[in-house]
Amino acid sequence: MFHYYGIFKPYKMLSQFVPIKKKRTLSNLEYAFPDGTHALGRLDDNTEGLLLLTTDKSVTKLLMHPSQKHKRVYWVQVHGTVSGDTLEMLQKGVIIRLEHKDYITLPCEARFLAPPENLPPRAHPVSPQLATTWLELTLYEGKFHQIRKMCAAIGHQTLRLLRISMEDLELHDFVPGSVKEYSKEEFFEKLKLD
Repeated sequence: MFHYYGIFKPYKMLSQFVPIKKKRTLSNLEYAFPDGTHALGRLDDNTEGLLLLTTDKSVTKLLMHPSQKHKRVYWVQVHGTVSGDTLEMLQKGVIIRLEHKDYITLPCEARFLAPPENLPPRAHPVSPQLATTWLELTLYEGKFHQIRKMCAAIGHQTLRLLRISMEDLELHDFVPGSVKEYSKEEFFEKLKLD
């Protein structure tokens, strides 16, 4: 029997179970995952939020293959004040560097977001003295460090980044390290997998 999970990946934790010296990994979570559990895709160690885990290797191709356009929603806090015109640039697509080449991101949904009140504190908090803007970005692709590169392309450094949902599967809890197990039927239905 396969297992399917959604977790809140904490800040400064790698999206893998294999131990690395002086780094926190998924093996540090206080949950007894069965053998063969692996992450579906990755969030870099500075990114928090929804990470999917499973023991079902067939899901990786269904969900993570570049030909699959699954909706991903992110909350991002950037340095400085983002203008409406700059937000529109994100919506239309910006040029980022991927594998030493220019790449134009697909059009995305981008809107201003009120500072979220239910987020957990972080080990390295963003200084309240900094002028920042919160954005909600909805992407249908997942390139390497894409959101950080997109924000840099419009002149704003990413200070905090969280993935909130993939398709209809949303972050169930804002407690870092929390785990929710799903049935195969619910997991596939929420992720719109065939």
